[in-house]
Amino acid sequence: MAFHIMILCGGEGTRLWPVSRRNMPKQFAPLMDSTSLFDTTVARAADLDPASLVVVTSTEQEKLCRQHKSDRLPFVIKAEPIGRNTLPAVIYGCAHLADEDIVLVMPCDHLIRDIESLGKAAEAAVALAESGYIATFGIRPTYPATGFGYIQKGVALGDKGFRADRFLEKPDHERAQVLVRDGGYFWNSGMFAFSAGTLRAEVTRYQPQLTHLFDMKEGADPDVYGAVKSLSFDYGIAELSDRMALIPVDFDWNDLGSWKSLWEELAEGERALATNAGTVLYEQDCRNLLVYSDRGTHKVYAAVGLEGMAVVDTADAMLITPLDRCQEVKHLRERVAGDRPLAVVQPTLEQRPWGFFEILQEGENYKVKRLVVDPGNRLSLQSHYHRNEHWVVVRGTATVVNGEHKFELETGGSTFIPVRNKHRLANFGTDQLEIIEVQTGDYLGEDDIVRYQDDFARIPDPT
Repeated sequence: MAFHIMILCGGEGTRLWPVSRRNMPKQFAPLMDSTSLFDTTVARAADLDPASLVVVTSTEQEKLCRQHKSDRLPFVIKAEPIGRNTLPAVIYGCAHLADEDIVLVMPCDHLIRDIESLGKAAEAAVALAESGYIATFGIRPTYPATGFGYIQKGVALGDKGFRADRFLEKPDHERAQVLVRDGGYFWNSGMFAFSAGTLRAEVTRYQPQLTHLFDMKEGADPDVYGAVKSLSFDYGIAELSDRMALIPVDFDWNDLGSWKSLWEELAEGERALATNAGTVLYEQDCRNLLVYSDRGTHKVYAAVGLEGMAVVDTADAMLITPLDRCQEVKHLRERVAGDRPLAVVQPTLEQRPWGFFEILQEGENYKVKRLVVDPGNRLSLQSHYHRNEHWVVVRGTATVVNGEHKFELETGGSTFIPVRNKHRLANFGTDQLEIIEVQTGDYLGEDDIVRYQDDFARIPDPT
């Protein structure tokens, strides 16, 4: 028997728009600080000391996962050719495991600070999994949440946990109040532990049409996987199985699924004011307020008399909503997508393993970007088929490869990079390097790139 952890990494975080975008969903965005939720989940898994870690993700997010590689706990990536919800993802992630192996499934976008308590709960979950149960962590509710499912606690299973009698879908506010007052219901955390053999048996029993996914040990055929019905682990297994067990936990847990949940994490003081790092807020007579910005310290925010509101500002979109209506952002985003698709796909500020870039302005056949390269980092040696680039150094010293030439550019220096020319930008100094990049050409998409050398394993293995 070996203990493995599986991280489920998918979804777009639609309720955290406009920061969360299709090309940079919430699990990779620096929501609270410079560390992403994906990074903290991998670090949490490393603390639990599994034999191996597998990340199940989509082909679209596979590249982002590789950019966030971990030195503490290297992981295997299994990319679904098309998303089919959590049950097919879990089966696909277990295909290479032996029946006796124990698996702990963790979503990639949860915030858990008490690692010691999580470790104790994981030990209980593993013990129940070894006895043939599918164990799940139930979070003791602190308020009548309508954004979570609930689990009803049953009879005790020794000193490790309880039977899970019933799984309930997200209730309305009145029903949630009843469940919290009852005391026997817990929030569904979406974390599960089981043996691969138990999972195989329950899938065979309840969802036999999915058993062929266990055979996809070397990868998934897009046509075969695409024909699979979308099905969640809750609907497909948890709500049907008589092997479900509940481990009640009291540690701080947040799925950061909405702007209200992020406000809960960031709020400080009696008036519960919240900002993210770098946001400058001047306020007067405000309470229960979130002001979130990716504009940094160069933009000032001022608020008077606001209460129970969230203000989220990015370069190309601003969201203003009452905190109690943050769940509705998902539907509003769908309307935006119909008229302005780029506003839900491409963020204007994107983190990269070498630093970040920000789109300052773009129009027909041109784009202006600000690139900030952290000390000791460099971009890949690359070329483009469709665009020229003009670099101007505004801070620091750049080491540049441009075609056959290698040279340094001080502040104020510039260089022009013709289409198809191999080039590279590096910062070998001790301070951040900042350049302004002007792109011109008939296509300016981020996918117009050929990498020849890369420090972050972003070149596909030719084998």
